Amino acid sequence: MSIYTTQEIEQEILEERYSKLFDKSFAGIVDNEDINGETEYCIAAALTWPKPYNKISGFNKFGHEGIILSNPESQLFVNKLTEALKNGSEERFCYIEIKPLYKYDHDQLILDSLNLLTENGAAIIFISGYYYPNIWRLLEDSAEFHINGIFGEHDGRNDAHSDADKEFLLPIFCKCFCVVVSRKETDFVLMHTEHANAFIETEETIENFRILYSNDRKLITESANFLEIDNPNLFPRIIEGQGDIFVKKKDIANIEEFYLKSEMSFLESSHHEKERLYQVSKILKLTSYPINAMLFAQDEAKLNAQTFDKVALDKASNDVLDSLSQTRSNSIETHMQDFNNAKQFMSLFIKYAKRNDYLKSNFRDLILVRRFKYRYTRKKFEFFWPSDWDWGELESWSDVDNEIELFAIFGEKINLNYLKMFMETGIGNLENQRVLARYQGGEEALNNILIPILSESDQTQIASALTNANSLEIEIQSLKNKLIDNPELCTEVDESFNDWLIKLDRVSLDKKINSLIKNGESDAIEFKSSFSLDLKNKSKENFIEHNCFKTIAGFLNNKGGELLVGVADDGEIIGINSEVDKFHKSSKDNFLLYFLNKLRAKDNIKEKFLPFIYYELKEINKKLVFYVRVKKSNSPCFMLHNNKEVFYTRQNPGTIELGGLEMVNYIQNRFEKSSSF
Repeated sequence: MSIYTTQEIEQEILEERYSKLFDKSFAGIVDNEDINGETEYCIAAALTWPKPYNKISGFNKFGHEGIILSNPESQLFVNKLTEALKNGSEERFCYIEIKPLYKYDHDQLILDSLNLLTENGAAIIFISGYYYPNIWRLLEDSAEFHINGIFGEHDGRNDAHSDADKEFLLPIFCKCFCVVVSRKETDFVLMHTEHANAFIETEETIENFRILYSNDRKLITESANFLEIDNPNLFPRIIEGQGDIFVKKKDIANIEEFYLKSEMSFLESSHHEKERLYQVSKILKLTSYPINAMLFAQDEAKLNAQTFDKVALDKASNDVLDSLSQTRSNSIETHMQDFNNAKQFMSLFIKYAKRNDYLKSNFRDLILVRRFKYRYTRKKFEFFWPSDWDWGELESWSDVDNEIELFAIFGEKINLNYLKMFMETGIGNLENQRVLARYQGGEEALNNILIPILSESDQTQIASALTNANSLEIEIQSLKNKLIDNPELCTEVDESFNDWLIKLDRVSLDKKINSLIKNGESDAIEFKSSFSLDLKNKSKENFIEHNCFKTIAGFLNNKGGELLVGVADDGEIIGINSEVDKFHKSSKDNFLLYFLNKLRAKDNIKEKFLPFIYYELKEINKKLVFYVRVKKSNSPCFMLHNNKEVFYTRQNPGTIELGGLEMVNYIQNRFEKSSSF
């Protein structure tokens, strides 16, 4: 059996897998009355529907408040109702429920069904993450109906710690979402896509729907439940199912991209300026001809380790253009584009090869990119050096069947080694998935990959460091293999690994806190005994809170850092249990909300710096430690103190105030834009 036949069977398996996973996810929502029933109840209460707003089968007689549409024949029923409306019927519905119809074209059914809603009615559509963007575009084009809420069942994402766990997580494109749609246009969407247990606080959700439908921007943005897409606290809040959240409507056009972007915001430790890949490189979409010609040139052009045959390169270029000129694509327009792209590719390839005395083993002016366009699977661009590229039967068959996309990237303002290494990092992998979830065409997706742009020297250094990291992985594997034969190395190796894990932020938070305490205070580490409580007088003092926020501002204006509240100067963990009990009714959530509100107050850190700050309460030996991680900001942070703006930074284990010329010079040096090349 050929590779091509196996490939076709694999596609059928992928589609069957998608169907089964989605069916199971849908069954989970339907069986969860807290999501299905109470969501309807909350919408009804918020929109003040007339009672009873009972749901009935779509094939029952007219005159009921709600209908359920759940099979292909539903279109016939909806057509009858639509025709009746055209003939003067006033029969409409407060509630319409559309069960999953992912195996057939359902766009027309959805639009026709929504037109049956009363002015104040709402519909719930059960849809997969795969088809969600289609629904979004359909509703945006209609300009009459709008997504107001998205709900789903918990999939254990916050418990997936190992690679094995993550391998079997339900893919977002297979996940079933319960989407609330109405005629009421809102700037925000209410989300709770990972319901962990029962519907969280029904009365609270009713109130959230009322706030949402009021479309009061001030009321929503000042709510603790409102989170921006670039807020690092958004992703943990989503996957842990911690109640409803408000998000901006524009951020939820693609649910899979939303998950990926929020995870990236959680993982990113710096906020360098980014540019799209097409802005810093030359990208050409190719057929197999020019790549095969280039591979031929690689083998034929080299005469020895120092020189190459320029004539062979030119001949390969002419051969590929001759082949393309005799080939007819699906259309003249496509054919001409293929021809012109191949011509540009061979011209650039020869230019760089001649300029750099091209050798197959070290040619770094070109990267080849491949993407298989398989449905129902995680899409991903693969990046290759020419020396690592092999053209096999799978690519050949996929090329014939138009199931593969090939691109060439020539670096113009970016170090291609840095680009390739970035795409292999965790953030790069998420960005890879994000663009393919966001954009329908591979060329558009590749063009819009966002790359952190650093100075030329920084790019070179980072690429070198990542190369060394790859080498280190090989060494670590080798060392692991030798440990059994050398048990005397175990203690030493274990300590070294633990030190590295702490530096790389890959240990549990309690271990990290203990390590930070062990290392003591520095310009990036600060201990505070309490957040508000005067330990001597047992009173709440603003100056103690100010000192905490002053430290955070200092971290923002310096290189970032970590604040531990509940730890004495000598490293003793004393905890903040007493002030949580005394001032926040023993509620951790109340304390966190209080901190957030104080943080964004006009005299403290302010709203724009929230994406740079992550915080969490952690219990260690029954004592609460408040952990705050601060990234360095890309703009200066000022605080108000005694009615004047004050600028703080860190110096040794302390926070200092800068003013006058010293402050001006510091800001110019610290926040000067990194040059690109």
